[in-house]
Amino acid sequence: AEKAEKLARGAALKWASGVFYRPEKLEGLGHYRRRETQRNSSIQSRLKSTVQSYLEGVSAGLEQLRSAAQEVQSVCQELGTARWALLDSAEHLQGLQQMRELMEEHVQLASVVQVLPQIFSVHEVFSHTLQLLHGQHLLEAHVELMMVEQLRDDILSQLHLRGLSSAQTAVLSYFSGLQELNESLAKQLWDIVGSSLRLVREDPVLFVTAVRIIEREEKIDDALLLEATFLPPGRPKGWRQKFYQVLQDSMTGARFRAPCPDAEGPGLARHLAALQKDIVSELRVVKDLMVQCVPAHYNILSVCTATFHQALTSHLQEILREDLDKQGLFLLLEWALRVYHRSAPTLAPTNHLHSPLPLQMLNENIQVASLITDSLQQKIYNMALEELEAFLGRSVSPSHLCPSSQTLGPQPGILGWCWRSAVGHPVLIHRRLSSLSAQGAAGSAFGGISSQLPQMFVC
Repeated sequence: AEKAEKLARGAALKWASGVFYRPEKLEGLGHYRRRETQRNSSIQSRLKSTVQSYLEGVSAGLEQLRSAAQEVQSVCQELGTARWALLDSAEHLQGLQQMRELMEEHVQLASVVQVLPQIFSVHEVFSHTLQLLHGQHLLEAHVELMMVEQLRDDILSQLHLRGLSSAQTAVLSYFSGLQELNESLAKQLWDIVGSSLRLVREDPVLFVTAVRIIEREEKIDDALLLEATFLPPGRPKGWRQKFYQVLQDSMTGARFRAPCPDAEGPGLARHLAALQKDIVSELRVVKDLMVQCVPAHYNILSVCTATFHQALTSHLQEILREDLDKQGLFLLLEWALRVYHRSAPTLAPTNHLHSPLPLQMLNENIQVASLITDSLQQKIYNMALEELEAFLGRSVSPSHLCPSSQTLGPQPGILGWCWRSAVGHPVLIHRRLSSLSAQGAAGSAFGGISSQLPQMFVC
């Protein structure tokens, strides 16, 4: 403090000597004295105000601390009192537990009382729903059926959560009529779906109704599977998958499962023509009418097209299991070419002899046959080699050593015409025979034909 006072005095003397170094400046000494006095007073008042505010804040803080300490002490006393009261009332907890159980039982009984009118009317609803089904009021019947199913499922869910499996048997017995109603509704739905191609042409209302009911059931199945807490009996129903199955069976059942009436005569041609006409007609009905009656995600046109394709493939395989003659085989092959938009090379009306085009057509026919079934492909192989062997056997004689200068006799069958047309191309014939042999034709027949080729083309 003394050092600070000395420094202050030194600074004051230095300032005074700088201000009053001239005698005329001494006249303003009173003015400087008053100014410094006012300045000191102002500084002292500010210091007092600051110290006073700090003191007031400290006083308020001390008062709050004192009050908080008193409140903490009071809380501790109250907690102690509550603790002793809790210890004294421990013997009454058993009574509270019984009261809690009674309250839960009361809640359950209240919920049961609310649904008692619905439970008592279940059998009446069963009878009314059955009448609606007999009258083909399917949407109204399905609404009542869903209501009863929801009631049963709620009761079973509550019993399942409480582990009362023994009571579930009684509930299922009481609601046993639901099984009969579901079966009756399902039977009518599948009858409608089985007649869908006829209904969409005449009156599509029943078909649309069936689709709406199936979609309702699918939504219920999805919701129950998503919850994954309790699955009621009979769920999921999977009616959409059943819809596809019944629709496919109705399209392919009677038409493709019936045996071909005549596999060796004109009956095969009539049968194939009828197949083509019926399939195209029904696909047009699906495209123009049925598509408008079902949701877009059903992809009904693609499903029906794939169904007909698979059924037709199986039906052709069944026809090929029969012992078809050459005419029947080529009739079947020509039909497949038309249906699948595959055509043989265009031949000019003249200049077809000594041309490689017949052999190209034969090769394409064999490729188309392989698309239908392996058995048809093998039959075409064998028939081609048999025809060629018979043709060469008739042609290789002293009077037919040079086919280019002799007139070839008439050859039966389409394959005979193919071989006659290509006699001017021995290298091509040998190449085709090698291809047939490599693709699975009989090796013995190929060897016999190859031995006759040198004699056939020596001029």
